[in-house]
Amino acid sequence: MNGDGSIVRDAAQLYFPQDKITDINLMNMDSQLLTDENRQQMVCAILEQCTREVDLIILTHGTDSMRETAHYIDTALRDKKHPRIVITGSMLPLSNGDVSDAHDNLRFLKENWNRLPPLCVLMHGE
Repeated sequence: MNGDGSIVRDAAQLYFPQDKITDINLMNMDSQLLTDENRQQMVCAILEQCTREVDLIILTHGTDSMRETAHYIDTALRDKKHPRIVITGSMLPLSNGDVSDAHDNLRFLKENWNRLPPLCVLMHGE
């Protein structure tokens, strides 16, 4: 999970009911530096959320290695029941305000989250 958790939480509250949001600041690092050990931490955090009533997990991620992380999570969770997981990133971070493409991602997610596959990558609002 990349970025300032409070900015992500504040933006998510524009699109989702506040009482439905729990954010976890797992790590804050350049996605180019992510290792499989870091990805395993993400899997463990996802599995921990599976013990709660969770419909959707949004994993904010740097754009450089989203694909590798999605593949790792898909492999690790292949035979496990889990909520829908959306890995999303933006070319312009939320700290850039309204010009950030993260808002397009969150709007698309709000309107379509229940039609997405069990694990997907979301960028550029699609």
